[in-house]
Amino acid sequence: MVHMDSEGNVLNDEGEIQKEISGSRYKMIGAIAGVAVLAVVGVLALFLPMHGSGSSLDSAFPATLMTLSHQGATANYGVYLADTDALAQRGYMNQTGIGDCRGISPCMGMLFDFANSTTLCFWMKNTKIPLRQYWLDDNLTVVYAYNATPETTNAQCYIGRAVLETSINTSIPIGSRIQLQG
Repeated sequence: MVHMDSEGNVLNDEGEIQKEISGSRYKMIGAIAGVAVLAVVGVLALFLPMHGSGSSLDSAFPATLMTLSHQGATANYGVYLADTDALAQRGYMNQTGIGDCRGISPCMGMLFDFANSTTLCFWMKNTKIPLRQYWLDDNLTVVYAYNATPETTNAQCYIGRAVLETSINTSIPIGSRIQLQG
């Protein structure tokens, strides 16, 4: 049992203020208790919706219609737009699926458009689902594809204007072109 005086000092069994060597033990116990409280609060926070951005993609990301064309064939898909730095940094982090693109069906995934070609590096920190990443050139033509592994921080880099992240099961041929509708 720990005894304290009126000033908050830890006392030994004789009623004397505990020496530093023993005091550091109590500091350590206090630090461990503090970490335990933070861990419990952190676990509880996982079950609460994120303030301002919601717990789903639809509450944070805008979506639009995208036309995909390859060798004369075209098809329309929904796509989320990571159109701000904050959304681009978040991407599919902590998500368990591709989403429904605010009802624009079928949902292809998420587009990160940086407006000008540069070296774009993507990684999968805190991303729980496997993704296929497509780098697009200035004409929004697919020039490179990569199968990204969940929960990794190894960056995959390639030169492009934009990156389209899709389900790992999606296959878009190199040379395909996308056009955003709106």
